[in-house]
Amino acid sequence: MVTAHVTSHTLEQPPSRTRYSMSSLSIVTMSTLGKKALRWTKVRSRSFVALFGRLAPLSALLQCSEREPLVSVLHAEAIFARSAEPVISFILANDTTGFLATSKALYRRHVTAGREWTQLGRLDSIPGLTPNYLYAPSAQEVYVMSIGCGTVVRWQELGGLSQLMTPASASISRRGHTTDCIVFYDMKGNSANELYFAGSRGTIFRFDGVSFERIPLPVVSSPPPIIVNLAVTQGRIYARTSTGTVFGGSAGRLKLVTAPTLEAEGDCSYSFLVSAGDDPVLIGEGGCAARLHDGTWRSVLAAKNIPPGSAFIGVSHTASSPLLFWSGPGSIWELESKLREYRLPTIGRSTFATASPSHLFFISNGSLFRANRTLPPKP
Repeated sequence: MVTAHVTSHTLEQPPSRTRYSMSSLSIVTMSTLGKKALRWTKVRSRSFVALFGRLAPLSALLQCSEREPLVSVLHAEAIFARSAEPVISFILANDTTGFLATSKALYRRHVTAGREWTQLGRLDSIPGLTPNYLYAPSAQEVYVMSIGCGTVVRWQELGGLSQLMTPASASISRRGHTTDCIVFYDMKGNSANELYFAGSRGTIFRFDGVSFERIPLPVVSSPPPIIVNLAVTQGRIYARTSTGTVFGGSAGRLKLVTAPTLEAEGDCSYSFLVSAGDDPVLIGEGGCAARLHDGTWRSVLAAKNIPPGSAFIGVSHTASSPLLFWSGPGSIWELESKLREYRLPTIGRSTFATASPSHLFFISNGSLFRANRTLPPKP
């Protein structure tokens, strides 16, 4: 279970940027090139830094931040390209199985060896459904969420496609109109029995596969905040509001989390909340990020070699270790323990990327592409 692509939208006070639904990840710490930041890393040269859940000496961090990125020229092939059905969302359930959603239908395929997509059900017959988010706990089950009045669809191998009656959609049934509905903005999970939904009116719901339970916020404001991002770890959840406030803790005992104050070059405008092991991470465009560990926010990413204006487009957990992706015209940057640039000469800007151990998958101009990411870099 990895990441899902989300298109931009305009609904009840939506966030200003396109959003992506992502599962937990870990982020490599990188120093900036400035003298102040370089002194900071040298002072800590005897320490160890967690790189994607593994311990690595700080020399690896310095190598990552001071050297030019590895460069690979990839030749991508379109594995789903239909002008009448542009790809909206894609997710890898594991190393080999992927789910894909268009505005019309939901599909599944063996993405490394198979050649044909199997249609699992029609989505255009479900009122109010635009498949912005996907979550796949396994290759036999996938959830489809629409940013809107609580529309959620579940596909199961044995049960087929069915619409869930969420607390948000139930509010429409009671009142008979959509103006008072709860708008869902994000969906994250650890398994089919632990799935979370967040949205307007300060709402966070936990779904155990059968029923929904509301998780209260510790602070009640007027009007209630819009929850736009969730980060889910084992035993803890974190939520980010449209104004940048972060709540975190165990389900049912959330508390206000102090905003980050960073010693980083430039200004960071955080737009995404994701997970790094047991810690939440705020990520902004252009390679800046802050990780909350032991109650303190620390600058964990200042990828100076990622060009300004590049957009954060996804994270993957199905490769050998978690990967982060940014996009620019004709290139995708992948951050693991080192920064790698994938040059795609015939491809424009990508809107989403994820990866298996052997392949890179990305969406560009409404088509899904696949490329071999194990090719050696250019010398």
